Amino acid sequence: SNARNYWLMGQNVAAGQAVRGVLAVDPGNVAATEMYQLLISPALTAARAAQQENNVTALLQHAEELLSIAPDHIEGLGIMAGALARARRWQEAAGVWERLAVRIPASVEAHLQMARCHERVQALDLALMKYNDVIALDPNHAEAVTAAARLSAVMLGQARQKSQVGELEEAQRLLLLASRGRFENATAMAVSHHIAHQWLRKAREQFKA
Repeated sequence: SNARNYWLMGQNVAAGQAVRGVLAVDPGNVAATEMYQLLISPALTAARAAQQENNVTALLQHAEELLSIAPDHIEGLGIMAGALARARRWQEAAGVWERLAVRIPASVEAHLQMARCHERVQALDLALMKYNDVIALDPNHAEAVTAAARLSAVMLGQARQKSQVGELEEAQRLLLLASRGRFENATAMAVSHHIAHQWLRKAREQFKA
C-alpha cells in the first residue's frame, strides 16, 4: 500500500496521512489499523519517556512528531498540551486543550486546563467561560466554583472603576461578562445601577448641550 511504501522510505507523516485516508473510508481495516499503531508507537514511547524524565524540549519534539502522524490522538494531545504548559506557552497550550475538548466534550480536565491557561495570560473572560463549562459538567467542582466567583468579583470591580471614569460601554461589557459567573446579586445590582445612573447623567448632559 501507499502507507507502507511511505513508511519504508521513512516518510512517517505521509504514511500517517495515507493510513488516515484508508481508515476514513474503512474504519475496520485491520491492516491500516496495524500500520497506524506501528507509525504511532515510536513517537508515543519517546514522548512518554521524555515526560517521565521531565525533559520539556524532547517532550515537545516527540509530541509534535506524534501529532504530525496522528493529529487527533487523545493521549498525544494531552501530552502536547502539558508540554506547552510546562514551557509556559499558555495560549498554545489552551489551543491544544481545546482540540482535546472537541474530541471529548465531557472532559472536565480539558476545560479546566483551558481555564487555567487563559487566566495565566489574563484573558479573564475566556477563563471564566471555561470555568463555567467545568461547573456545567461538575457542579461541585471546588476549584472551578471558587475561580468563577473570584473572576466575577474582579470583573465587577473593573466594571465599577470603568463606570466611575465614564467608560460606560466597557463597564457594561465587563458587567455582562461577570454575570456569567457566580457572584452576590447585591454587588452586581449596585454596579448595574451605578452604570445606569452614569448613562442617564451622560444623556442629560448631551441633551442640555
